[in-house]
Amino acid sequence: MSIAANFNLLDEFNILRLICGLFMIPHIYGKFYVPAALGFFVAAGFKPPKFWMYLAGAIEEYQEALRLNPKNERARAGLEEALAARMTAPDSSPRPAPARN
Repeated sequence: MSIAANFNLLDEFNILRLICGLFMIPHIYGKFYVPAALGFFVAAGFKPPKFWMYLAGAIEEYQEALRLNPKNERARAGLEEALAARMTAPDSSPRPAPARN
């Protein structure tokens, strides 16, 4: 399929893809510029919180961009699999020392 065919407005699926892509703009803005987003990473204890906020936002938006084009199904599935493997990894955070009496 040519690039021109991807933006053919006579194809209803292209119109839907463009609408979904345009609706991502305010979502992206909120991820990076609303103070509450950074507040979550500060409260969760990420160090440095701004770096992790930008990284999480970039990965999420990349994943959403892959979802817009059906040809990217394999890449999106691979990214989701890698992220799911990390989410199911055992907790590696340090444990507090037991209290001494």
